[in-house]
Amino acid sequence: MIKFLTIDTETGGLNPNYHSLFEATFSFNTLEIDKETNTYKATEISQLYIKVKEEPLVYNNRAIEINKIDVLNWAGCSPQKTSEIIDEYLNKIYEETKEAITIMGHNIAFDLSFLKRLPSYKEKHCTDYFSHRVIDTSSIGRMVSLVLDTPIDLSKSNHLFDFFNLPYINRHSSKVDVANTTDAFVAMLNQLYPQSILSKYP
Repeated sequence: MIKFLTIDTETGGLNPNYHSLFEATFSFNTLEIDKETNTYKATEISQLYIKVKEEPLVYNNRAIEINKIDVLNWAGCSPQKTSEIIDEYLNKIYEETKEAITIMGHNIAFDLSFLKRLPSYKEKHCTDYFSHRVIDTSSIGRMVSLVLDTPIDLSKSNHLFDFFNLPYINRHSSKVDVANTTDAFVAMLNQLYPQSILSKYP
């Protein structure tokens, strides 16, 4: 069994040095083989969802159109309060695991670039809890595309989620995308490692 933290953010654009961070969801999971089905399964242990309000809000219309952020009525925590809440959540995970947290996301470098903008809390930054070894479902999706010779590029989130028939409603909200990213990761594992292989392991 391994444990990992799936992360997704929603932002006002693609530039972490310019656009605002609007929301983030963290989902702490276990991954193990289900002995009844001989397939991998992930189980969520806990989740943190937080809305962030930076002043001023900086965004482009295309990003807001995609993630459906209501910028005129947006309410959330200040960046400093956000750091405090995230620190409390991650510290609990760290106290349980006693090791740097393995993180996962779809194009995880993007999410990390926005999280790194948050201020430190008690001389510790939220990213300090993370292992330098990460799981990127975009890269894995690209590999699966090559292995299976899929007609679409599974490195793109919508293509990946569609390929495995994952929920479409409210995509590009961090809560839904966190769940879909975790489920896509498990689906890709089971696609590449069929039951005939998994059955060899207790």
